[in-house]
Order: sequence, then structure tokens, then C-alpha cells
Amino acid sequence: MFKAQQTKLARQEKLIGELRTELGKSRSTLAKTRRDVKRRNREGQTLAARADAPSRKGASRGLTSKGLASETFASVPQRSSFSIDASYLYFKPYLTDTYFASTGTAAGSASGTLYGNNPDFNSAFRLGAAYTNGFTGRKLTASYTQLSASSHQQFAGSSLWAARGSADLLANFENYVGTATSDIAMNYRSADILMAEPIDWGVSGLSFLYGAEFVQMDWNETEVYSQTGVLGTSTGSAKFTGVGPQAGLSLTSRPFGRLNPLMAGFSLETRATAGLLLASSTSSISDIYNGTGIGSVQTQSMQRVIPVMHTRAALAYDYVWNDYSLAAKAGYEYHSYINGLQRLGNHDDVADGQYTVRYHNFDLGGFFATLKLTAGL
Repeated sequence: MFKAQQTKLARQEKLIGELRTELGKSRSTLAKTRRDVKRRNREGQTLAARADAPSRKGASRGLTSKGLASETFASVPQRSSFSIDASYLYFKPYLTDTYFASTGTAAGSASGTLYGNNPDFNSAFRLGAAYTNGFTGRKLTASYTQLSASSHQQFAGSSLWAARGSADLLANFENYVGTATSDIAMNYRSADILMAEPIDWGVSGLSFLYGAEFVQMDWNETEVYSQTGVLGTSTGSAKFTGVGPQAGLSLTSRPFGRLNPLMAGFSLETRATAGLLLASSTSSISDIYNGTGIGSVQTQSMQRVIPVMHTRAALAYDYVWNDYSLAAKAGYEYHSYINGLQRLGNHDDVADGQYTVRYHNFDLGGFFATLKLTAGL
């Protein structure tokens, strides 16, 4: 009986040992399973992070995987950025009065076509830079624009009348046979600094703009009237330099992404500002008849306040990669300096010394194309 009990006890101990072995294996398998689950979770998170990295990097500085809204700002803190841009401009300057000759049919009266000489479209450029504060969403921009333009017009006829110059000069070119020639050269330089402040008026992408503008402009013209044995020349110039505040609104919208996800990088940008310039203006005129000066005067510097208006609209496309964005945009813009130019004239054949100052709007309008590179800071 004692031997039977020992045998039974040995079997029980063996069974207990086998159970302990199986329990150990189960624990090992469970631990391995847990490690596999954790490893797979980590791998899944890593893959997801890598897939989402470009979008998150872009979003951290105001960019998205679909593009950069150059005039809009998110309402949450983002990464600050700095950008530079260069624009090719194709502008046409406008002056309200560039007439220099007319046609006539009989002595003593001019009745026909009045000829003018406004410059045509000319190439120009603009350079700019901007800094966007990622925490406030405010954007500070600075730009410099320069345009040089010239124009040449000549008309020949058997009944021409001079229309630019002093009375003594014009009196020698009435109903004459010959030519009338006009040459105009102008230079325009403008520097702007603007702060874009995001505003919430229930419209996404709306910003309030405020800042200052500095402008220099000069306009030079020469009219030459020629007939047999007689030559007359009238030379005039007008210059102004102005500086003052400006303010307005900008709006950037992305309606195309709703139509097609592939077009999400496209956006529409519009901007309009108005301001007042404290301007210093001068003008002069000088006439020569057959080599002899018959009048030359210039004005003193005059201080005036000039209203100005600027508008711009463009279609833009933005491509984002890592911490950079490249934007291309094209559009149309128009600038108006109301009564910006003062010009001297004398058309009184009685009072030879009576010169009059006339004020003319000076406008610029045309197309532009811009490339812009933005980097996250």
C-alpha cells in the first residue's frame, strides 16, 4: 500500500510539473504576442506619420499639401515663414493730355483730328519680400516697382496746326505743310510696405491691409514742328515725389478644389488699396524757334496731396514640398494717381508771359506674372 501511494504521488508531481511547463509556455507565448502587437502598432504609427509628414510640415507653417494661400492665415498658431518674389510687368502708362498737333482745312481755324502720343505697353519689374508671423498670422510685405517707357509719334500733312508750346511758337505753325513730331520718355519708381492683418468678417481668407507708399515719377516730352526753312521745338518736363499712407483689403479664395481635388492648389487673389500722398511737384517748359529761345520757365516746388488707388487680381497656383512652397501667379493690376502730374502751358497770344499750370491724372495698367518662393522658419 505504501508503494502504491508513492507511485500515485510521483504521478501527481509529474502532472504538476507538466502543468507548470505548459503554463510557462503560455506565459511566453502571451508575452511574445504582446511584443508583436506593440511592434506592429509602432510600425503602423511610423508609416502613418511618414505618409502624413508633408501635410503636417506644410500645415505647421501655413502650408498644405494642396498649396499655399499667400494672403490668408489660419486662426491657430503656425510656423513662421519668409518669402521672396519677382514679377514681370507689362504696363501701359496713361496721361489725360498728350495732344501735340491737329489738322485743319483753312487758315485761322483748326478743324480735324487732334493727334496725341501716349506710350504703349512697356516691360517693367517688381521685387518683393514678406515675413509671416506664425503665431499672430500677420504678414509684413515690402516691394519695389520700376517702369521706364518711351514713345515716338510723327505726322505729316499739308494743313497742320501745332498744339503744344508758347503762343509765339504756335503762331508760326498754323495751317502749315510739314511734319509734327512728339517724343515722350517717362520713369516711374514705387516702394510699398504693407501689413496684412487677418480679420474675421465671416469670409475666409480676408485681410485688412495698411502701410505706406513712396513714389517718384518724371515725365519728359519734346515736340518738333518742321516746315520748309522753319523749325520749332517745345520741351517740357513734369516731376513729382510723394509719400503717404495707404489701406485696403485683400481676399484669397480656393473655389477650384471643391470642383476637382487635383485643382486644390489653385487660388484667386484680389487686392485693393487707396491712399493719400504728400507730393512735391515741379514742371517746366522751354520753346525754341529757328535756334532762338522764345520762352523758358519752370515752377517752384509745390506741395500737394494726391489721392491714389491700386487694384490687383490674379490666378495663382502653389506647389508645396517639405518646408518650401513655390507659387506662380498671373493677373492684371491698375494704379491711378489723381491729378498726379502738373504741366505748364501757354496758349494766350495776347499775354505772352501768362503761363498756366494744368493737373493731369497719371495711370498705369497692365498684366503681370510672378514667381514666389516661401520657406518655413
